[in-house]
Amino acid sequence: MRPAVVVRTDAANLNPRYPNTVFQEKTGRNMVKYSNSLLEHLYRTMVRIRSCEESLVEPILGGEVRCPCQLYSGQEAIAAGICASLNEND
Repeated sequence: MRPAVVVRTDAANLNPRYPNTVFQEKTGRNMVKYSNSLLEHLYRTMVRIRSCEESLVEPILGGEVRCPCQLYSGQEAIAAGICASLNEND
């Protein structure tokens, strides 16, 4: 059976903002183990995005915000994960 995900374990795959991130690969079943600091950062980012969006709901419904607005509720993990993997050269 071919693994669905290949995890690179070289140093180039590590984000310098999270140097304690540990990547662990297991044959057949690929597993990635992330540091608690990275997981906490991702969670806080997702909560911040959700809080910001929830603060916009009433102004949108009340007509104070009149421009089209696409809320991102339920998709915060996408933005948090992408932003966490960016570096200064991106």
